[in-house]
Amino acid sequence: EMCIRDRKGPMLKIFMDIVLIIVVLFIVFFIVLLIIGYNSIVSKEQNVYRAFSDIDIYINRIAQQLPNLVNAVKGSALFEQKTLTAIAQAYQGYISGIRSSGNLQDKVQASSNFFGAIYPIILQLPNYPQLQSIPGFSNLMHEITVAIDKITYARQYYNQAVEDLSLI
Repeated sequence: EMCIRDRKGPMLKIFMDIVLIIVVLFIVFFIVLLIIGYNSIVSKEQNVYRAFSDIDIYINRIAQQLPNLVNAVKGSALFEQKTLTAIAQAYQGYISGIRSSGNLQDKVQASSNFFGAIYPIILQLPNYPQLQSIPGFSNLMHEITVAIDKITYARQYYNQAVEDLSLI
């Protein structure tokens, strides 16, 4: 009888060791899953910021060209003063909106407002063929058009990044 009891002791110890190893492995596995999940969230947040940064870069390119565009067409009697005023107001609203807040959502709103105000104006510029004769006008319009195209693609990437983040 002593022999059987001696065998149960080591068997029970081995069984308890196996259970302990399984529990520890389960805990480690759970912690690794938490770390991977957290890193995924951080990565997706960074993608959103990076995507907005791309949009912001292209909108800044347009904003930097607007004073040159206004100066180039200022002397043209064909170009309405209200259009020049609208460009200047959109530009000032964008600059103050970007500078006033570090909040991404406020910057997105300022960029959207600026782009929404300036885009229809820029689309109207080719309707003034006489402007093509103004020195530098064609180059400015080309730079602005390229930036607008890049904004379109950057917004698609931004929207996808926001959607990916919201699915977590």
